[in-house]
Amino acid sequence: MQWAAYVSCHGKRYSLQHFHGRRQTYRLPPTATRPRARDVTVGVKFGLHCFTRRAAANESAEPCAIYHANPEGRIFCETRHAMGEELPRIVATMLDRNCYLTDRRNHVLFSTVRTEAGEDYAVFFALRRASPKTGLDANLMVLSAHPRRGFRPGGKPDKFRHLLRALL
Repeated sequence: MQWAAYVSCHGKRYSLQHFHGRRQTYRLPPTATRPRARDVTVGVKFGLHCFTRRAAANESAEPCAIYHANPEGRIFCETRHAMGEELPRIVATMLDRNCYLTDRRNHVLFSTVRTEAGEDYAVFFALRRASPKTGLDANLMVLSAHPRRGFRPGGKPDKFRHLLRALL
């Protein structure tokens, strides 16, 4: 997936290259049932919500503030865009990160990146088995990533590597 650059109402151009799809290879360590380490290739995509936001109640946005990628037409968010520059690094290092199941049946992890206001950077994602035709083992869709204060889903965290191993 390739996102087109955004040009603000004031003519500033924002590259969205760090939100382009990519392949990520993870090395799953050996286990009792799989005594050899194994490389797993995951297709990674970043959704529109990683760099846009919905309008607040009673907020009207200028048409030039809207990023039009689908009928939803969300407001481009400079904060999400800037924090999103960390997403490729976060994805590359998520194998041993704690992830939580959300009430929407996807997962969330919290990055070590924090805002000046002390908010956590929450990365919401869905992990699915890939079609054998793709040459991938799994697909990771980063659905949304944005600052959140005081949000922690309940339940026990699970390492991303465990989620990946269970999927395959």
